[in-house]
Amino acid sequence: MAFKKVDLAAIVLSGLCVLHCLTVPLLVSFTPFLFVSEGSDELVHSIFFFVALPLSALGFWQGFRRHGLIFIPALGALGLLLMGYDLRPLVHDLDHAHNLTLPGVLLVAAAHLLNIRSIRQRAFA
Repeated sequence: MAFKKVDLAAIVLSGLCVLHCLTVPLLVSFTPFLFVSEGSDELVHSIFFFVALPLSALGFWQGFRRHGLIFIPALGALGLLLMGYDLRPLVHDLDHAHNLTLPGVLLVAAAHLLNIRSIRQRAFA
């Protein structure tokens, strides 16, 4: 059952990231005076990413050992790559950088859901 806790924690983290990605632009547009620091968004993305990376790696490794399906950690790795792409210093000047973060987070969350489901199916098989 410990595997499920890791995957669920990663899903909750993904949900917080999605919430951040969707609410911050709205908050900035309505209350720009509250967001005077430009570096704070990069800091939040870095924190989410560097917490998600080991948490996801542990969850996907534990799941892979139980179900043996390589496409689940590969899907998660693709999502993490998209999330990490936004952290590159040269990318911050490009408009499309944040467009890859949200799909990356959704891929990671989907991979964790598949991980839980595949482990559960394997246990009942």
